[in-house]
Amino acid sequence: MFIDTDSPYLGKGWPIWRVPPLPIVFKLRLGQRFAPTQDSDVLQSELEQYFRHQLERRAADAESPECQTPRAPTLS
Repeated sequence: MFIDTDSPYLGKGWPIWRVPPLPIVFKLRLGQRFAPTQDSDVLQSELEQYFRHQLERRAADAESPECQTPRAPTLS
């Protein structure tokens, strides 16, 4: 399961008391299912490769202008 958001709210370094820019958009998406294997090192490598690829793809998508959501000002 991947949870994508267009907000930095509650991300690393975000103060819990700081009001986030609104609206916050969340998207949930299912990832690939992996069957257990006898060799845990192979499975770990497959999982790492899969998640790296998904995170890199998400980072590239986030840079495109059509992914930007208009927001209200942040109250600091």
